[in-house]
Amino acid sequence: RVADPLGERQRLLDRMGHPTLGLRDPEPVEQRGEAGPLLGLVDRLEVGAEQRHARRRERLREVEGGLAAELDEGGQEPVGTGRPARTLGVEQFGILVLVQTYAQVIATIATFQCPQAVIRYGAIALQRGDNKAFQSLLKYLTLLDGAGGTLAATVGFFTAPLVGPAMGWSPNIVGYAQFYSFLVFFNACATSIGILRLLDRFDLLAVQVTITPLLRVLGVAIAAAVKAPLWGYLLACFAAQTAGGAALTFLAW
Repeated sequence: RVADPLGERQRLLDRMGHPTLGLRDPEPVEQRGEAGPLLGLVDRLEVGAEQRHARRRERLREVEGGLAAELDEGGQEPVGTGRPARTLGVEQFGILVLVQTYAQVIATIATFQCPQAVIRYGAIALQRGDNKAFQSLLKYLTLLDGAGGTLAATVGFFTAPLVGPAMGWSPNIVGYAQFYSFLVFFNACATSIGILRLLDRFDLLAVQVTITPLLRVLGVAIAAAVKAPLWGYLLACFAAQTAGGAALTFLAW
């Protein structure tokens, strides 16, 4: 038999060109080429959705954090600058704001903030159905609120005579600051805030936030009507903020 190199080579090339021995079927390659952009589009849509949800969750946390800050500090904000500024005068109104700011600083430094503990550990206890553990948590945190308020009021009362002269306060201002320090005790109700947040009762919190300003406006109006001295305005603000703290405790419990 005579060898035919050219013919053998042609047959070999033909066999290599067969789908079984040669290149894979071009159709799957085309399908993969079409699937690539499709999968990429799906990935982009999923990532975009995740980013949108993340942004929504972030905005929700910001709004909730802002509301939380307002609720935590709602009972300690200085009195408005309307009627007291006109009736008391610049000097007396400055003393009023100074005394309230002193109490706010003492409350920030010396009190315990318990709302996050109520939310975190209270949610775990409720999820497990452990009412006894939940009640024990509330008792412990309520006692902690009371201890923190007592500590803060004590610190404020005894610190004012030391800080006042160094800052040029008169004996009257020192006495006002000592009196107003007791307000910290009556507003030590962080556990009540945590309870209402845990139970998703932001409607009650929104109602409570309006109580103190309304009572303060009423008290200041009465003080202005009777032409009360500075201590009358301090007493009106003290009573309004104490009532706001009592209302918060009542709504929570």
